[in-house]
Amino acid sequence: MSEGSNSCGVSAQSTVDAQDGAPSPKPVLRENTREQHARELFGLPPEWEWNRMQRLGPFDGKRNGTATLIEGAVCSVRYTRGPRKGAANWAKRDRSTDFICTITDAQHEAWLAQWERDEGRCHECAGSGDTFASWSKAEGRKTKPCRRCNGTGQPPSRDGGGTPSTTDSRDTPA
Repeated sequence: MSEGSNSCGVSAQSTVDAQDGAPSPKPVLRENTREQHARELFGLPPEWEWNRMQRLGPFDGKRNGTATLIEGAVCSVRYTRGPRKGAANWAKRDRSTDFICTITDAQHEAWLAQWERDEGRCHECAGSGDTFASWSKAEGRKTKPCRRCNGTGQPPSRDGGGTPSTTDSRDTPA
């Protein structure tokens, strides 16, 4: 279930704590661009969500395949107690909405470019400017500035202004 560089991340969003009424940061999952792409490409309902993703194609060690197989359905039943409280109960999904689709990397990269133009946000960090760095039991989730947009949340411009350097200084002759 590898999704490459577009895996779901978590961004902090300020919410009001129910116990004392003070604002507290609560992690919110950012949107999954492959799931959103599948909904638009195949005309799926907004309630449709992915259950399983699988990378397809030749694996050369760098690209992790050439396409993504996505399986999902509309799952409105959630666990109400226990360690999975709030998670989708896929055993009780609406089986009439089961759908399996494949999106190639070329299709998804073109869709991401269009999504960035429409939304005005970097697709790597979903406009937050932060990406996942690490997690530890003691400190929890740590983030770092997005390397693609230099932490601005804006998509890098195509004219070269503000775009992070993709070449290594060792590659250019002195």
